[in-house]
Amino acid sequence: EIQSTLGCDIYNLGFSRYYSFVHFCVLSGILPITTSGCCAVLAYLNVRRIIRRQIPVVQRRLDRQLTTLILTRVAFLVLTTSPFVIFRIYQLNQPAISPTNTTAIAVGQLVLSITTSLFYTNSGGTFYVFLLVSKRFRQQIKRAMTKSIWKKMIDAVRHSNTIQNRVTPVSDGIDIDLELQPY
Repeated sequence: EIQSTLGCDIYNLGFSRYYSFVHFCVLSGILPITTSGCCAVLAYLNVRRIIRRQIPVVQRRLDRQLTTLILTRVAFLVLTTSPFVIFRIYQLNQPAISPTNTTAIAVGQLVLSITTSLFYTNSGGTFYVFLLVSKRFRQQIKRAMTKSIWKKMIDAVRHSNTIQNRVTPVSDGIDIDLELQPY
């Protein structure tokens, strides 16, 4: 429902409560964090249990790296998701701000922009977290870049240099004298 000059807003009290408590608290906040946290704890316990068994050292090292990746991923998820969820819950449940209080509106929009940017950083930031944390991940990325992408680029350049330019001018039978004529 559009009633204000600032754009769309929630005016139905029931939907506002659902949106602030169920959507933000549960679906965007608690559920992803607890699911990821449970997976991280299970991976950690699995690695602790693997240490006691007779498993090759390479396998142990890979499992330890995987656990490190999962734990840092969960920490990154909490750091990027929590501020947005907390601020949105606060913003939806605070009393309406007067349209004449431009400072409060500007501060609210600034904080919302910052927390929204953090929230969406979570999606693409995982790649960079993995790149920073795992040496093996960096090696795999380097291998993928050099073998597939770089090789395709070099092959494309080599292929483009071997093909002759087959475009030739077409003469329509009219001779044009291109000498400069004095005026």
